[in-house]
Amino acid sequence: VSGFFKGMSFPLASITVYNSVVFGFFSNTQRLISKYRYGDGRHPCGMLDLTVASMLTGLMSVGLGAPVDLVKIRLQMQTQTVLAENLHLAGNVSSGTNIPLRSVNIPSQRLYRGPIHCISSILQTEGVQGLYRGAGAMILRDVPGYTLYFIPYTIFCNLLKPDAKSSPHPCSIWLAGGLAGECQRE
Repeated sequence: VSGFFKGMSFPLASITVYNSVVFGFFSNTQRLISKYRYGDGRHPCGMLDLTVASMLTGLMSVGLGAPVDLVKIRLQMQTQTVLAENLHLAGNVSSGTNIPLRSVNIPSQRLYRGPIHCISSILQTEGVQGLYRGAGAMILRDVPGYTLYFIPYTIFCNLLKPDAKSSPHPCSIWLAGGLAGECQRE
């Protein structure tokens, strides 16, 4: 059971900061686009503006999220205790199968002591670019994903406001986030 949660302390500790930065970046990008296009940062964004702000937010999220995901994966993939019976199962495959067998080197100690040690090890061995291994795949996931999230989120926030000039109620923001998440999931 503990293996299921291995490597999760770092993402759990950083998710609040991550979400705050993502939502702050999205709203500041909307304001910047409105100010540039309409001369007023409070002017409502059109669909194209929302799309650009969402896509830029997706790109920015990779800058924050790629190292967190990499550390989580590396901590989860550290060598676990392997039962000898599991290794014998690999040797019981009949010789007529096309399953290639290869030896597995199992180190006796863990590679990383925790998230900070993992980050410093990556920086020492691979440099800063090592923290962004797999970022290309994250871009392919996050740019469309944030676009599919933030456009409905903004629409729902606007629909749930009492009038065009007021700010949405915190419960309306919560509801809009949940509805947008469901739209993204479908």
